[in-house]
Amino acid sequence: MLNFPYAIAALPIGPIEPPDELTDDEWLAYFAQRDHRMCDAMLEAIAADAAAIPGAIGMCAVTGAAHDYTFLTVVVQLADGGFLTLSTSDAADGTITFTPIRLDLDLPTELQQLKADGTILRGAGNHNIDHKRGYEGRISTIYIVVGTEAEWVRSPRPLLDGEHSNTAVNRIFRAMLGMEQAMTLI
Repeated sequence: MLNFPYAIAALPIGPIEPPDELTDDEWLAYFAQRDHRMCDAMLEAIAADAAAIPGAIGMCAVTGAAHDYTFLTVVVQLADGGFLTLSTSDAADGTITFTPIRLDLDLPTELQQLKADGTILRGAGNHNIDHKRGYEGRISTIYIVVGTEAEWVRSPRPLLDGEHSNTAVNRIFRAMLGMEQAMTLI
């Protein structure tokens, strides 16, 4: 049984109860710790699913929100280089459907690039400035699992019709969010 579709309320993040009286800085630290634990729990759930899917060499999920809705895009990379996307039906049984999809992406390569290119892993502080406009998009989280290696990255998404640096983060966003024609990597 897979953990997908990763309902935050169902993830085992443990109790994180704030003390009764907190300063503004303590509230910020409390929410940062809670968010970090949620991301770690989500990554563990994705890693468990990747290990349970026959033929999978990696798995990647992108989460985010915009205009009062949230999204989750999940793909599995197979040993032959092909990809499957995961989705659920609206049926009450929550049947998971695996659909073949073509992506210009290699998860093992991108995970190694994330580690090598200065991206802040498992924390805040990444920037992704559109070189055309000079500002950033909304924050999203990338979860990537390859074998026993797993990381999450919090970063602004690329802007539509934007020009962004050719980094692992932007290559993952571009492929996972179907932005091949909607952004330029420079």
